[in-house]
Amino acid sequence: MGFLGVSVHDAEVTGVRMDREKEFLQLELVLHALETVWVEFHGAEEWWLSPLGTQNVLFDIREHRAGMDGTAKYCADMEVASYWTEKVLAGELTMYEIDPSVGLGGFVVARTVTVKRTARDETPEGPAGGTGRVGQ
Repeated sequence: MGFLGVSVHDAEVTGVRMDREKEFLQLELVLHALETVWVEFHGAEEWWLSPLGTQNVLFDIREHRAGMDGTAKYCADMEVASYWTEKVLAGELTMYEIDPSVGLGGFVVARTVTVKRTARDETPEGPAGGTGRVGQ
């Protein structure tokens, strides 16, 4: 289950929401059991995501932080800029690797991540004044 407290293996990415000014990035996922969850990155200072295609299925989301074996290598493998890598290795930020089975993947450099679970027909509110969801 990992650090998120929920398995995202084979989850479909159905939406991406961001608010650059509030340093917020949200992934909307539909889990294998058809439950919708929102993975929210707070203090998201940098990210790179591949294009959202017609199929977007996750293999996993991994956490890479200071003091963990291989963090520098993962940052290099994901081509995270040296400025952000230094902040991750100093413990100021964490690099989250979004590992796709197909479609959307990439990384997020953020302070924290949380998971929201709600009924499938409800939509959680992002930060006030959010820019809206992209993709479906």
